[in-house]
Amino acid sequence: LERLPIAEVPQEILEMEANLQHAPHYSLSKGPCLLLLGPKMLGLANKSPYLGWKQLFAEFRSIFEALGSTLIRKLNRVGIRYIDTFEGNVLPKTRLDFQIAGCSPAMSTMSFHLPLEGRDGFTLSLRLANGLATGEPAQLRSIIDLDASVSPVPAGDVLGLIESGHQQQKQLFFSRLKDDFLESLNP
Repeated sequence: LERLPIAEVPQEILEMEANLQHAPHYSLSKGPCLLLLGPKMLGLANKSPYLGWKQLFAEFRSIFEALGSTLIRKLNRVGIRYIDTFEGNVLPKTRLDFQIAGCSPAMSTMSFHLPLEGRDGFTLSLRLANGLATGEPAQLRSIIDLDASVSPVPAGDVLGLIESGHQQQKQLFFSRLKDDFLESLNP
């Protein structure tokens, strides 16, 4: 178990700063999985290589069932986040089209955030950032960041709710990619 630097920040400061209230204070690594724990959060991250949803969800289920009843008193938010990076400009490989006064601007470097209403009380958030420098000469990357969250959390099957958020996130991701690009990813 690794204690993260934020665990040293006084509680009074954490309570005043909204961005820090849900930050992890401890991490525990197991293969490509990273368990994140904080006073107001429990998370599971998947470092490279991606395990796939079935295996990742099984890992989370076992952690949630083992720790949930002893550590979690109240759920304020359930969220599932997926971030992927791609070489070069990913925008032409998507079904997203941007126009300003009827013209499509050159968008080799840009970023945007699109919040969408989902099912089961979820808010879906699609973020795309293009033209990010990697430190390598002439090497630019793009990021697609998808978040599905529900707050407040309805009573009931939390794991079913997480599965619903994942399915909505997956549908949003795959529906925004052009067929030839999607095939190249071998989903």
